[in-house]
Amino acid sequence: MKGRVARPISEALLTGSLGHTRSATQDRQGRLASALHSSFAQVRTMGSAALDLAWTAAGRCDAFYHEEWAQPWDLAAGSLLCEARGLEVRLLPPAADGLSNRVIVAPPDVVNEIVDLTNHADRGYGP
Repeated sequence: MKGRVARPISEALLTGSLGHTRSATQDRQGRLASALHSSFAQVRTMGSAALDLAWTAAGRCDAFYHEEWAQPWDLAAGSLLCEARGLEVRLLPPAADGLSNRVIVAPPDVVNEIVDLTNHADRGYGP
């Protein structure tokens, strides 16, 4: 199935989670939250990676970002749904603070823009 046309992220709804660690990662998480909230029209955290991915596949959300605590079965099942709808699933390497399970799901023409936002937060830069 051909992927849907992506809206600019300034008009898009992002769903997912920014992690839950209470440690030195808070500075990076703050930079990431700031970058995402200032770049997307809306950012929502609903608490279920499986539901977020299903809604992204269904078109209720435009993109998905999640780090830490996602269960492998949630990501596996949801990723299959999203790939079937033409969305790109991108697993990211761990952040400098060691967070794992970082994943972005978005239309192929905007996924690199979201990766850039996360990379800037990882390096200590703003959006």
